[in-house]
Amino acid sequence: MIGPRLPLADLMALDTVAVRLSDGSTTLGQGKGADADGHPLDAVARLARALAAFDQRLEAGDLVITGGLTAACPLATGGQLSATFSFADAWSVQVSVARR
Repeated sequence: MIGPRLPLADLMALDTVAVRLSDGSTTLGQGKGADADGHPLDAVARLARALAAFDQRLEAGDLVITGGLTAACPLATGGQLSATFSFADAWSVQVSVARR
């Protein structure tokens, strides 16, 4: 699920957003937006320049992932991982790996 569009002021502050990655009881990693190579918008600008070199461009609605703010963590079958972000109203995302 993709959230609503962010106001420009919020986009400019993405480098200050903190994230905490946990398995429910243990903090597995933490970081902030600046850990995405300085500012997440810098990564988007580099992508746009790289695409332009191949006569390509970003289109409205394209999803761009600008980089991880924490190290990757293994997630075992049946496990859960939560990421909590300090953005405006704090919000979180949970991921589970289902058993087959």
